[in-house]
Amino acid sequence: VTGESQGKLLFFNKLTGETVGSFEPGRGVFSRPTIYENSIYFVSGEGNIYGLRAQYEYKSSIYYLN
Repeated sequence: VTGESQGKLLFFNKLTGETVGSFEPGRGVFSRPTIYENSIYFVSGEGNIYGLRAQYEYKSSIYYLN
């Protein structure tokens, strides 16, 4: 998870680096996102505090490594 100063909160697959989701808080992300007990907390550029629960569902495809 990372936040853009003038954009969205972005969620990445840690194995592939692929963007798997995003959240638009308004005027960007002001603070570093913190993960605690399956929730993500951050402060937006507008000064709002957000607490999000995010869940990733695996795709049905199988990955093969060479």
